[in-house]
Amino acid sequence: GKRVFVTGSNANLLSRELATHLTGRYVQMEVHPFSFREFLRWNDVELAVETTRDRASAKRMLEDYMSTGGFPEVLRNPDLAGTYLHDLYSSILAKDIVARRRVRYVRTFREMALDLVSHYSQTMTYNKLGKVHGLKSSHTAKDYTGHLVEAYLVHLLDKYSPKPKEVLASKKKVYVADTGLVKALALTSSEDRGRMMENMVFLELARRRAIDPAMELYYWRDYQEREVDFVVKRGPKVESLVQVTYASEMDEIDRREVRGLIKGRELMRNGKLQVITWDVDAVEDVQGSTVTFIPLWKWLLSDGYH
Repeated sequence: GKRVFVTGSNANLLSRELATHLTGRYVQMEVHPFSFREFLRWNDVELAVETTRDRASAKRMLEDYMSTGGFPEVLRNPDLAGTYLHDLYSSILAKDIVARRRVRYVRTFREMALDLVSHYSQTMTYNKLGKVHGLKSSHTAKDYTGHLVEAYLVHLLDKYSPKPKEVLASKKKVYVADTGLVKALALTSSEDRGRMMENMVFLELARRRAIDPAMELYYWRDYQEREVDFVVKRGPKVESLVQVTYASEMDEIDRREVRGLIKGRELMRNGKLQVITWDVDAVEDVQGSTVTFIPLWKWLLSDGYH
């Protein structure tokens, strides 16, 4: 028989329509912008990472990757990156969403989309989002956000809870599909390196989840605002609790980051504890628990998700 590959995002056919037309006759695969490993390969860079020179090179390349993102066209024509990303974003909004979904309040939708992009790596509620943008119903805000998720512009992360109703009702954490889009579009006066790192970690975890159907991904926060950036779960078992922090030295790491991990593990009764840093590489015993500190570049090049 013949195999047919359908690729791309367009105004006429996205994943939901594909499922309707080809029920039982297709396998869906998510294709993300380049990972850091693929970014290095594109630039013909091979790293041993054991040497001081290679570690320095890895950090330089990571800064470039954080700034440009992983869209091949941006890497092919870096001088036109801003124009390309703005055009891509506008095209997705106009063709893949507004035209297909017949969005009624187009200006409000565009403003809300830019607001979500600007609040990457932060939590939101549909109720507050709707009020900020003058929508009469939180359901409209939810629908508009769903359109952005379906078009792969943003991703939402649920809060971990053993109770399904709490998961559904929880605040959602927002991540953008590519850090280059954040750089080009976000309405912020300066870059927040910690939030950019967290967005990058989410995207890498999402890539790994795409090839591991048993993998589930959440964040966790309690009533005292203790938080774990990422909870990695497989089946009933929590496998890893991950914090992300922009720290180059151990004394720069906020102790709250570690306390959040410890508390999260107490409640979930399982999970390796990991802090992804800018340049801290160590293993420490904290309150009887082993905590691994690993630089972002090293984690991005590692196999597995913990």
